[in-house]
Amino acid sequence: MRLKGYGLDSTGLPLWTPQAQLALYDALGYKRGHPEQDRFLLDWERRLHVVICPRRSSKSYTAAKKALPIVLGREALPDGSGPKPTRTWIVGPTYELAEKEFRYLWDDLMRVGPKLGWPKPVLARDSKKGGDLFILTAWGSTIVGKSADKPQSLLGEEVDCLIMSEAATMPADVWFRYLEPTLSTTQGYAIFPTTPDAGALWLHELWLKGLGGDEPSIASYTWPVTGNPIYPVKEFDEKRRFYGEAHPVFQEQYLGRWTFYSGTVYGHDFDPARNIREPFLIPPEWRRIRGIDFGYRDPFVCLWFAVAEDSLEHKTQKGELILYREYYQQGRAMAEHAEILRGLSKDERILYTVADSSEAQSIADLRRLGVPAFESNRDRRAGRLLVGDAFRTGRLTLVRGACPNTIRELSFYRWDKDRDKEGAKELTVGDDHAMDAMRYAVMSRPQPRTLLARTPKGSFAYEMQIQKMERERAVWPTMAR
Repeated sequence: MRLKGYGLDSTGLPLWTPQAQLALYDALGYKRGHPEQDRFLLDWERRLHVVICPRRSSKSYTAAKKALPIVLGREALPDGSGPKPTRTWIVGPTYELAEKEFRYLWDDLMRVGPKLGWPKPVLARDSKKGGDLFILTAWGSTIVGKSADKPQSLLGEEVDCLIMSEAATMPADVWFRYLEPTLSTTQGYAIFPTTPDAGALWLHELWLKGLGGDEPSIASYTWPVTGNPIYPVKEFDEKRRFYGEAHPVFQEQYLGRWTFYSGTVYGHDFDPARNIREPFLIPPEWRRIRGIDFGYRDPFVCLWFAVAEDSLEHKTQKGELILYREYYQQGRAMAEHAEILRGLSKDERILYTVADSSEAQSIADLRRLGVPAFESNRDRRAGRLLVGDAFRTGRLTLVRGACPNTIRELSFYRWDKDRDKEGAKELTVGDDHAMDAMRYAVMSRPQPRTLLARTPKGSFAYEMQIQKMERERAVWPTMAR
């Protein structure tokens, strides 16, 4: 049994190249409304795909389209006679919720597929009330809809593809104890299409791992409600005006962002779709800077930023700061840190390093150990405003997979609940080691100059300025090493 045109060639070998997969979607009439959808659909290197989107954003429809190539066959039978059968489960909190993705696959196989020359399924049952959602294709692949209200029913079988519909509404045990083991022998794929939910800490942790890139088997995706190509843009704009972009309802229900940690410092500034970029080879001629926050019991953090030039190839703008490396360690001596920093920066054009100005002795130690650094501007309020503005304008981006701890801190760094009390306006809660290092680096970049009154030559203030310039000259010649 061979499928016409898609999936297998005349020898029975898989043909799911990106071009063939996109051609399949075009044949089905499937339209996408956001670049994140293509990144999700075409990524087969990672096995766990966490899709966090608002309602009506076509996340369930897109999840079904991701599963379709697996149903059609990603491997050939040994004799080349057709695709190797696969088993796909769609698990929802209830059969009604599992039926969404099941219905989309049903339409592709029962209605659209036969028009493309595919054989109709030999068996198909669609009874969400009776708990019977089942499709058996002509080449032997099965699709089964299941409910998680009785987890014991999820035991026993191995699965090639698993969709956890509205995963954020299900307990962690459903995934970790019952569903994850079903993929182990097949090395199958899991898809988690869901709206963010305040109780889904387990899924939020998976999403952070995928976002940070520190777990190579997990990928995370987010797109707004306008990812649905038929969603009215006018409606989206009206809701943004009504709620305001920073309102938790708009953030969760229209942008698909986690809001259970309300009051995050950069919550309405940092957008993964805008501020996380794919890895690329940074041109060696681009300048680099580093930001350092000291610690021993707390982590010692160093962040590396490339100062971009205008580039159509890399889609960068002149002056954009690109965070491409982090060093995040605790419990080490300064000499160990300095040796590692020198090794990581070998053959790189480091313009300068800026570090926590409250740690004068630590800065002096770094200089003595071959890592020249100068004091940061510690104005927290001004620094946070600059970082937030850089995120919003796209002038501060992070390379995917390069800085997992920085992304984790961004997600949990929030205002203290007592910040409205007098004298507590700038209090925050959560780890801020990478946040401080980032702030020092951003504040070190050229800002609009302010005119200062000229100091009369020969005055005491003039002589003090001359001495300060001489001290700085003694340090700055080593900054480019």
